[in-house]
Amino acid sequence: EAGLGADCVSGGEVNRAIEAGFNPDEIAFAGVGKSDEEIELGLKHDIFCFNVESHQEIEVLNEMA
Repeated sequence: EAGLGADCVSGGEVNRAIEAGFNPDEIAFAGVGKSDEEIELGLKHDIFCFNVESHQEIEVLNEMA
């Protein structure tokens, strides 16, 4: 409603943003060194975007998506 989104840096913050009422399409995940579990969490909730930090992270995200 106010045009706000959540910029998260961990899986815990993604969960908190969802619990706080943010729609997944308002959540960006920008944390360095995301675990496979954290990537899976973002994919499960179909968040707006992942800000990737390395070529390896892009490869992992592509394999999991």
